[in-house]
Amino acid sequence: MGKVSSMGDGGVPVRGDLIGHEDAGHGQTPMGSGSGSESGPGSGGVPGDTTADPLSDGPDPATATDAAAAPAVCGNHIQEAGEQCDDGNTSDGDGCSSQCMREIAIAPEVLMAQLKTGNRDVDPSEETKASVKRHPEEGLSGTVAVCVNTAGTVTKAAIRDGSGYEEYDNKLVAVVRLWRYRPYLNSGKPAPVCSTVVFVYHSPKQ
Repeated sequence: MGKVSSMGDGGVPVRGDLIGHEDAGHGQTPMGSGSGSESGPGSGGVPGDTTADPLSDGPDPATATDAAAAPAVCGNHIQEAGEQCDDGNTSDGDGCSSQCMREIAIAPEVLMAQLKTGNRDVDPSEETKASVKRHPEEGLSGTVAVCVNTAGTVTKAAIRDGSGYEEYDNKLVAVVRLWRYRPYLNSGKPAPVCSTVVFVYHSPKQ
């Protein structure tokens, strides 16, 4: 039977420390263009009248400050308010998640302890089994790199070390993508994590 092994190489490395960020504030409101003016004698107006010109358009909407800051855009290579990182893409497994949260590399056995549901016994095709049976000394194992988001959903599954049999590798990836985990907590808060899962198939003894 194909089994999941807790042995692994420590998972996907997380890149170096990320630079902290400041929230970009909007501290000033531009003055309007329709300010009042005082009329003088002979101007046809009332002396001392500071009523704004009724023909003025008022403040320019293009330069007026919005009441609420624009939402952060993950993947634009700018670390904005609410983001822990932004590496210019929305890919998982590169240290910065698709939600611009810093990914944590955890040990394979720690990730496996978080598993809620998922098939752990993955057997190769009959053709692959026959090949393994002819060459038992080679064995059959495959390592899948996996990343999990804060909800416990697998966001990335890819072969890290292949078994030598493409159909078995594809089956491993397809199975892992269906797994569901308990959210991993870092300082009491859910965090995206990456690690590896090792599958080992042993040919039945005759």
